[in-house]
Amino acid sequence: MVSRMIKFAIAALASVSMVASANAAAILGYSQRDQTDTPVVFTANASGTSTTITTTGNGAEPPPSANPPGWIPVNVTLPGAPAAVPAFMSFTTPLVSSTAATITGVGPNATITQGGYAGTIQFNFTSVPTVPGNILTVQFTGGVLSGLVGGNSASLSASFPPNTVNYTSSIPGLLTGADLRNFSIGFSGLTSGLSLNNTTVASNTGSTAGTFSAQPIPEPASVVMMSISAIAGLGLYGLRRRFQA
Repeated sequence: MVSRMIKFAIAALASVSMVASANAAAILGYSQRDQTDTPVVFTANASGTSTTITTTGNGAEPPPSANPPGWIPVNVTLPGAPAAVPAFMSFTTPLVSSTAATITGVGPNATITQGGYAGTIQFNFTSVPTVPGNILTVQFTGGVLSGLVGGNSASLSASFPPNTVNYTSSIPGLLTGADLRNFSIGFSGLTSGLSLNNTTVASNTGSTAGTFSAQPIPEPASVVMMSISAIAGLGLYGLRRRFQA
């Protein structure tokens, strides 16, 4: 009976985290306006020990002079907005790896994984950084890049906790309750199959799209109420077993 009571308690208390997870919501999604362009550049250093990911913004929106180096014309989706809005995004601080990449699995399921990425991603209503209009700025550490060996796509993700993911925005209310933060960026159309150069991801180019999410930490009162419910459930279970005996 004790074993069954413990299992019941675990299941009940697990529902607390399930409720919290259910509150996660996307605060920004984006995709390139020109899906055929490959403005994301992967550059492995000369020794093949680290990879830097940058944005070039070349040719994604005519005329080229309207698209300064580093800024990519994108469509941004925000909570409650009736439609996507045009904006610009850039890796304003290059995304740089700090750990060696590894390959797991064999054959078509072999996967490249490289952690320790850190940098800054910014979305702006204008491609001129000095003009106010910060939609979202993301500073992060501990990002993980992964994808199939030889594949034409990869993803970069990070979450707080355990990584560092900080959000700032000039849009009122966008970050309300953004205590837990995570994102996932996709890189597609890689012009060379995903591979390694020594111990790091090899040089490449591709397109990008992604989603940034956040969720509030449950209020203490909510946690207490859910915990009480779990304990009460244990009590009812024990009483029922006692009367059945």
